[in-house]
Amino acid sequence: MNPVTQSKKFDPAGDYLRAWLPRATIDAAASVHEPAPDAIVDLRRSRLEAIAVYKSILNPADRDRDDANDG
Repeated sequence: MNPVTQSKKFDPAGDYLRAWLPRATIDAAASVHEPAPDAIVDLRRSRLEAIAVYKSILNPADRDRDDANDG
């Protein structure tokens, strides 16, 4: 997951995360970069949905065909 990778790379000590996320203030250094088990956003699903929307914007014919099938 890109947010986790970038967090580990650019903020290895987790200082930025601890400054802005109350939950991170009590976590061990190794786990500060990992998403919470009950994360609010499912990054994998959100990514797939964003890609689908992006592709529909790039190819309006597909979007129009999908709209016709819905109606």
